[in-house]
Amino acid sequence: MKIKEITAITQVSEARARPDLNPKIAVNQYILNHLDNARPLRNTSVINSFVNFTDLDFIGPNAFPEYKTTPIGIYAYPSEYVVIESEDYFPMRKAVPWGGISKYANIFSVKGNIVDLSTISASTVKEYYRKIINLYFQYRGIQRGTQQWKKDIDYLERLILISEFDYHPTHPEIAPDGRPGPTLWRATKDMSELLMEQEATGNLTKTWVAKSLISSWRKLLLAIGIDGAVDRAGGVIHENEPVQAVFFSRKAIEKNIRVYNRYSPEEVEASKKSGEIEKFKSRYPDQVVRDTESDAD
Repeated sequence: MKIKEITAITQVSEARARPDLNPKIAVNQYILNHLDNARPLRNTSVINSFVNFTDLDFIGPNAFPEYKTTPIGIYAYPSEYVVIESEDYFPMRKAVPWGGISKYANIFSVKGNIVDLSTISASTVKEYYRKIINLYFQYRGIQRGTQQWKKDIDYLERLILISEFDYHPTHPEIAPDGRPGPTLWRATKDMSELLMEQEATGNLTKTWVAKSLISSWRKLLLAIGIDGAVDRAGGVIHENEPVQAVFFSRKAIEKNIRVYNRYSPEEVEASKKSGEIEKFKSRYPDQVVRDTESDAD
């Protein structure tokens, strides 16, 4: 490999790791460029480009999240949604107020089994139910076909049925309308809570090891083969987010680019105007005074 090629690769790597080395390009443009070069996720219409806003110097699951109603994970927005909301012009705090005030933007694609909660089929959800039930019996140490198995399977089926159709006032963030995606989300939460309860009462033969509901929920989702979820169904992952995505492991993230969450066209334009005003004030202070007095009249 030639020296020039090695130098170029090193510069790109450093720019990705250190946003202070990035040129002053608008975060809007970085997101748009990534989106333009992305393809749909397998078996979905979701474009494989996402943005995570953070003040942390790394990307990974937040073990101490502010909100305790969602599983631990790396939370992001689909880039397509961000571009639509920002209109290529506005700062991110106007486009996605819950994350847009953060210092950094991580822009990345993902790999693994990512489910689209807005389009997942009922038959696919039933397969996940089967995996959840098998996981439960594995940790309970109960053999299929035994009397205890028959008793527990009836209970688990009732629990899933409740997740599908019954409104649960302690889970207001999840729409209780029977749609497959919200139903799966609700059922995985209920089942992860059940596993914690069973461990606390000594009913598990295999240690579950989850200190909180949000860590138990993440563990269960990974255990049944779900690496991440995209919510375009509206408020499924969190009631205050109409569109959102979450990924449960750093392994799901690939080709991450971290840039400063700055330099939107609107911000740059406002900065230029501010600079022009200050220059005018310094050059023509008497004119500024007269204009101020005139406004007062």
